[in-house]
Amino acid sequence: MYTILYVDDESELLALGKIFLEQSGQFQVDIITSAPAALAQMNSKNYDAIISDYQMADMDGIEFLKTVRSSGNIIPFILFTGRGREEVVIEAINSGVDSYIQKGGEPEAQFAELAHKLRQAIQKHHADAGIRDLERRQADIINFLPDATFAIDTNGVVIAWNRAMEEITGVAASYILGKGNYEYAISGYHERQPILIDLVLNEDHAQLAKYPLLKRSGRTLIMETNVPFLHNGRGATIWSTATPLYDTKGIVTGAIQSIRDITEQKEVEEALRGSEEKFKTLFENAGDAILIMDHEVFLDCNKKTETIFGFTKDRIIGNSPTIFSPERQPDGRLSSEKAKEIIEAAFSGEPQFFEWSHVRYDSTPFYAEVSLNRVIVQGTTYLQVIIRDITTRKRAEAAAILARKKLDMMDEVTRHEIKNIITGLIGSVDMAYSLPAGGQREILNREIKNLTLKIQREIDFTEEFQKIGINPPEWQRVQQLIPSHRTLQIGIAPEIAPLEVYADPLLARIFLYLTQNVARHGVHATEIEIRVHPNHNSMAIIFEDNGIGIPGGMKEAIFTRKEGDRKGMGLFLVREILAITGITITENGEPGRGARFEIVVPSGSFRT
Repeated sequence: MYTILYVDDESELLALGKIFLEQSGQFQVDIITSAPAALAQMNSKNYDAIISDYQMADMDGIEFLKTVRSSGNIIPFILFTGRGREEVVIEAINSGVDSYIQKGGEPEAQFAELAHKLRQAIQKHHADAGIRDLERRQADIINFLPDATFAIDTNGVVIAWNRAMEEITGVAASYILGKGNYEYAISGYHERQPILIDLVLNEDHAQLAKYPLLKRSGRTLIMETNVPFLHNGRGATIWSTATPLYDTKGIVTGAIQSIRDITEQKEVEEALRGSEEKFKTLFENAGDAILIMDHEVFLDCNKKTETIFGFTKDRIIGNSPTIFSPERQPDGRLSSEKAKEIIEAAFSGEPQFFEWSHVRYDSTPFYAEVSLNRVIVQGTTYLQVIIRDITTRKRAEAAAILARKKLDMMDEVTRHEIKNIITGLIGSVDMAYSLPAGGQREILNREIKNLTLKIQREIDFTEEFQKIGINPPEWQRVQQLIPSHRTLQIGIAPEIAPLEVYADPLLARIFLYLTQNVARHGVHATEIEIRVHPNHNSMAIIFEDNGIGIPGGMKEAIFTRKEGDRKGMGLFLVREILAITGITITENGEPGRGARFEIVVPSGSFRT
């Protein structure tokens, strides 16, 4: 039930409005005869919306509205008045009114319109609040990233500046946000000039020539350089990456740059070249895993290496890097082939810095940043390998992407789909009021109920979608996730018993949903068979029934969330949950002979 504050100096109209609005059971209305008294009342009680007359003795409706808005209160505010002059309407809109209704005409129709405007304004207010919360969470994720990170729009205006940037530059976000003209370069270079982030948006060849060590990965630029005036003039050697920002249509809207101070790492490398004793001290106490290798195997490692990999030193020494890697990297290439190329390039004198997928002793995958540098000790050439576990950062980045996706989905549902349903709902209600009691009005009432239920389903979907990715992935034994069913016989192959999958904790709900889906839509389905099929670099879990199957033209469509079609909503969520850890799902059964879902788990995300 919504709580409404209704302000008007006509007591009879207040009483009539209170009776009409409250008879629906949706509103509880407090009435009051002056705006100053209403402002005092708002200090002691919270309301969902305000209705106000325009012309009142102590304070008119516009002044009342301005006072409310000046306090920062964005509560829905509806002006309900007999004054219909254009200048009044314009001033009300400019002052932040949510809706304007002119008095006059048949009271029942007027109050019906008022009730609709109230519901519409309150629902929009709640939806906008949800979007603002998501935007704040997304901003918080960027703000707490460990690397210094900032972003600009296509005009070079700063739109994000996190706490780590404040620390490394000494420039507060409150000062620099909204500024352009290369303001972000001044703290590091003491002059306005294009830097890495600008080269993402404008490939100036003259500027590119200044950075001989610049590397590309698609549209992402990666660079290691010295910035002379960071840290209040001390300067720093940084590793930096910059990449474009895109909107939901794939259009570039700006760029984002992350900066990592690697001065300490570089000093470590210098110490290694200068003194063996210093090398051993730094080597054993470094915060990152450090290893020494020849062309093929590891020769030495520090304590942090044992911690990161979960292996003892004697299990690491003498082994190839590929022993601690999945069969293939995320780009699909064999780890052995890719590692060989990188090692050869490092031995040729070209420093290497890249991300790599590793596995720990218990087979848990993790992401790392790896640097390879050639070092010469007593005339012999080795590789120094520095490994930093960036799993937490990767999860934060994935969370930022997921937050953006959730924000876009919420925007689609609230601003587009629910808005369309509300438009239909308002039209149906207006038509219903114009009809006498009877058959046609009953038909419209049922349509109104159906539209309301559609809004509820949209809200339920957004609630389910928000749960995805909240908790980190974990190892889960598949057999323990498979539900039983009172009408379906579920056959589980023996190979399923030892299988564990590294996935979102919502994985259990996937098997429950697939089972329920068979019961609901399989028509004559009586059996489900679950088995596994190993591939050269993945493991396929087959979920197959003996129902009617999926028509050929619907095999991909069932995983999409189409406007007006909710049949695929469950499978849409299934695919999103699996995608968090790189797992895919497709349907490749034969129509008429049952559905066959194939869940493909990549190397490193399953163990037996």
